Amino acid sequence: MNALRRSLPLHPWRPLPFARSASTSSLLPPHDSTHSESPLQVTSSPEPTSEDPRNAQSPPSISSTRLLYAAFDPLNTPSEKRAIEFLVNNQSDPKSVSKYLKLHRGFMGINPLCISFHILARCNWISGALGLLKNSILSNSSWRPNVIVDHLIETSKRCDFDPRSFNYLLSCYAHSSRMDEAMEAFHRIVENGVIPDVNSRNNLLTAMVKSNCTERARECYREMREKEMEVNIRTLDIMMNACLKDEKPEEAEAYFKELVNLGIKPDVRAYAAIIRSACRMSDLTRACDLLDEMKGLGFVPTEFIYNSVIGACVKQGNITKALSLKGEMLANGLPPNIVVSTSLMQGYCAQGDLTSALDLFSSTLEEGIVPNNVTYSVLIEGCYRNGNTEKAHELYCQMKERGMSPTVFNLNTVIRCFLKDNRFKEALDLFDEATGFGIPNVFTYDILMHWLCQCGRLKEALNIWDKMKERGVKPSVVSYNSLLFGHGKQGDMDSATILYNEMSQSGVKANVVTYTTLMDGHIKKKDFDRAYNLLNEMRALNIACNEYTYNTLINGLCMVGRISEVNEMLDKFIEEGFIPSRMTYDSIINGFVKGGMMNSAFSTYQKMLEKGISPSIITFTTFIDGYCKKSCSDLALKLLNEVKRRGLELDIAVYNSLIVSFCKEGNLNGALKLFDDLRNVGLKPSAIIYNSLITEYKNRNEMEAAIRLHKRMVKEGTSCDTDTYTTLIDGLLRVGNVPLASELYSEMVLKGNVPDEITFTALTHGLCRNGRLEEARKILDEMDEFKVPPSVVVYNTLINGFFREGKLQEAFQLHDEMLDRGLLPDDTTYDILVSEKPLAENSASAINSGPRCTRSIIPGSATRNPKNQIPALRPLPSIGSEAERKRTTIKPPLFSPLSDPFLSRTLKNLERETQREREMHRSGSYLTMGGGGGGARSSSLALDVDQLPLYDPSSDAAKKEAAQSRLAERAIHLIPLVIVLCFAVLLFFSSAEIEMPSKDESIIARIKNKSIDGYSNWNGTSMTIMEDVDPIEAIGSYGNENRVSDPDSQGTG
Repeated sequence: MNALRRSLPLHPWRPLPFARSASTSSLLPPHDSTHSESPLQVTSSPEPTSEDPRNAQSPPSISSTRLLYAAFDPLNTPSEKRAIEFLVNNQSDPKSVSKYLKLHRGFMGINPLCISFHILARCNWISGALGLLKNSILSNSSWRPNVIVDHLIETSKRCDFDPRSFNYLLSCYAHSSRMDEAMEAFHRIVENGVIPDVNSRNNLLTAMVKSNCTERARECYREMREKEMEVNIRTLDIMMNACLKDEKPEEAEAYFKELVNLGIKPDVRAYAAIIRSACRMSDLTRACDLLDEMKGLGFVPTEFIYNSVIGACVKQGNITKALSLKGEMLANGLPPNIVVSTSLMQGYCAQGDLTSALDLFSSTLEEGIVPNNVTYSVLIEGCYRNGNTEKAHELYCQMKERGMSPTVFNLNTVIRCFLKDNRFKEALDLFDEATGFGIPNVFTYDILMHWLCQCGRLKEALNIWDKMKERGVKPSVVSYNSLLFGHGKQGDMDSATILYNEMSQSGVKANVVTYTTLMDGHIKKKDFDRAYNLLNEMRALNIACNEYTYNTLINGLCMVGRISEVNEMLDKFIEEGFIPSRMTYDSIINGFVKGGMMNSAFSTYQKMLEKGISPSIITFTTFIDGYCKKSCSDLALKLLNEVKRRGLELDIAVYNSLIVSFCKEGNLNGALKLFDDLRNVGLKPSAIIYNSLITEYKNRNEMEAAIRLHKRMVKEGTSCDTDTYTTLIDGLLRVGNVPLASELYSEMVLKGNVPDEITFTALTHGLCRNGRLEEARKILDEMDEFKVPPSVVVYNTLINGFFREGKLQEAFQLHDEMLDRGLLPDDTTYDILVSEKPLAENSASAINSGPRCTRSIIPGSATRNPKNQIPALRPLPSIGSEAERKRTTIKPPLFSPLSDPFLSRTLKNLERETQREREMHRSGSYLTMGGGGGGARSSSLALDVDQLPLYDPSSDAAKKEAAQSRLAERAIHLIPLVIVLCFAVLLFFSSAEIEMPSKDESIIARIKNKSIDGYSNWNGTSMTIMEDVDPIEAIGSYGNENRVSDPDSQGTG
């Protein structure tokens, strides 16, 4: 090899003249026929010819062969000079250059590599040139793009080169997504007087758009236009799509106009982009005009274009046009697709036409089009908005059957459907099933907790909260706000405060809803000062109040009776920038109405008119409700006519108040006329209205009509609550229809309505009344299972029932059971036990006159006792056979309780204790469970209004009495002496005239006969004459001079 090397003379290296020049002539090859364009424009390379070195058949020259052998010698690593010499001498032989690069590429500097790149690019060895560029030149991080460009320009003077080399360099940077280096190379190339061709520049713009560098792409485009570089249709297509990607359809429109001004004819892609732009701007007319223009030029719209225009038609609610375009699309031979079908389904659902949407879905399946997740999401959402829960659940299950994974959005929508229908059990089952697949997120938990807290089922909401923490789901501010609302609704502000502190410690920031919810809770507890302190805390944390916050505080002043401070606080809020709205004045009017101050409410109404704020239906509804609560139904009806005259849209709240008021007054015919009227104006009766009418039918013992109304209620999709079922059960038991009452009880439990104390009281009384004592006795076990504590009235009913049947032993066992439960028997209990006969039928009815099932008829009523888990279907406990369902004849007592010595002593002791209790420790009356106006259900547990409160044996007075009793027992031996002494005194003073108080002047008589005018009533609250009612809009006063206001509604003006 060494001998061969010595025998081959090396070609002497001749340095090429080199001088850096910015002139274009030094950078470009000699002008020939293949470079006929402007010298500043890089042109496309010529097609390979027969003279291409790759097509040449002649062997290389002897000198070249010798140089190649010398270069291939592994013992001889060539220097840069020798490498350049070899490459320059063999620039017409790309094969030799390629072999040379394989051996020595790793030892070459930048200049030999640039010369090799020029040679391969000029010889159309594109793959080899790009490979060299990527793997050797661009891979060296120490060579910046401007350095590479400079060396490419310098080395272009030492060999024949093709200007397309710079196009390859720019495209290579762009395809590698190296945007910064691509722009640096582009600027360096342009500075040296070389202009990359339009295709490489388009590649650069495309890469920028794909890399989300749309702003840089626009800058690059502006720079190209400033330098008057050529643009084509593809350039403007790229720029329009970049604008659409940035949601800037107006700029896309500007690029389209530029395209037209340059005289470039738009193509299909340009029309697709500009039509999408018009659809984004909701300019349906423009989109349709462009579509027609496109078709007029002979272009056939693509499936993508039809999808865009049909989607825009659906958003504009133009289903007719959308269907027309779909038909045109099919006529042009384009197949139907799921995107168009889903858009049309969405349009139908938005118009409330769920049936057409489901029909289209069925036809889509028949055509073999496979629905996707978006299709099912649109239909499930449509079912939710149109109240079709069953279909929504069916579609959800169909997704799983097709192997599709429901999203959390689908799950949350179906859960909302169940909750909307008060089907919490199904919602909870679906939630538990999805939890196994990890689908629920924090929004799912929030939906469940919010609904439960809205329904007053705080315990179940707290169970969901615990599950949420166990599964590692971090609560959101919405989660905390829901529970705070639940605690506030139940009046447990201590727990709400603890939860609020926990919220701060966990790093969740409270918002305006948090503070407003806490304020509302404190206001409901009549603690306005704490609510106002929260306002100061909000201001310290720079949390801006909203309109609801101000209105809550203003309404709070009205609720706590501080009406005189309302105007002052309103002025203060106005100084802070608050602008009172209709909602503000409605809140103030509502506060005055709730306080029974109708004149003050009317004054506020006039101020609202002076401010230029017109009254809304809420304003009139508030006045109507106020008149109804004061039993002024005629004035309320006049206001209803005024609302109709003004053309205001009536809502269900107006009819709620009116129908409830008519039912309370016993005016069933008037209530039914209003019931028909609300249906004529297109309103759906609420559960409040149905409950009022059912209650009135029950009071009239017209249970057949009540059952018909209940069936109608179910048929129309109105949810029956516990009050509905309790009213029906009580009425059926009154008329002796135990089997149907049992069916309704089972239905109530099955639908998730938890029976409460009133329900069980009605069951107990009804079963005892029908002689079903054993079944009535088992009601206590049912109450224990539902965690509803039995009341004294329930035991009184059972004791009275067993006494009526002569079962004294069971009656006394119930008395002992009462004591074991910690219940203190009342006067009625001892009246039953001490007397020789049970209470009569009418007296027994006084114990429990049946549940007043109107508690939930008016908002703001009492809260039930919920159970954590929904029980399964069950009948009433051991109803018995059909023969036993016949009413049992009341049997007289078998013997007198006083005939037994033991019972006699026991009853006498009980009688003495009862007498002492009555004379020494009465200080009030039994509290009723319900009460208040507005249709709130008054408890069936209440006895006579003049009955005094229970005796507390643990009180100081009771202990003192016990000590006195023991002293009296020791002093019993002094009785004979005391009698003799009294006889002597009476004899001595027998001639004196002593005035004795009459029976009518006794303390009890005076309590019973107190007048309500200016005196205190039996429970210590003041009773005053109601202020005159001044109606709205020239409705005259209506004889309220002698009408007494409700004590609870008294306020200060």
